[in-house]
Amino acid sequence: MRESRSGFHPDEKPVNRGKTGYNLGMFLATFAMKLLEVMFFVGLAGSAVVVLISFVEDGKELFGKDEPPQSREG
Repeated sequence: MRESRSGFHPDEKPVNRGKTGYNLGMFLATFAMKLLEVMFFVGLAGSAVVVLISFVEDGKELFGKDEPPQSREG
């Protein structure tokens, strides 16, 4: 008997595992990819909020009224 490159006999068909045809490893890899995608976009949104807050604070400092310098004597 001769085996094909995939390790199956040419007349055999691979066993279908589950309804979708994915095995557990593929399911876990897909789940991890989707989780990382969500985490990336949540981090991106959080970074945008930080940039906006910093922009507003810097604008207040640049265009606000000047305060008199305080002496270093304590």
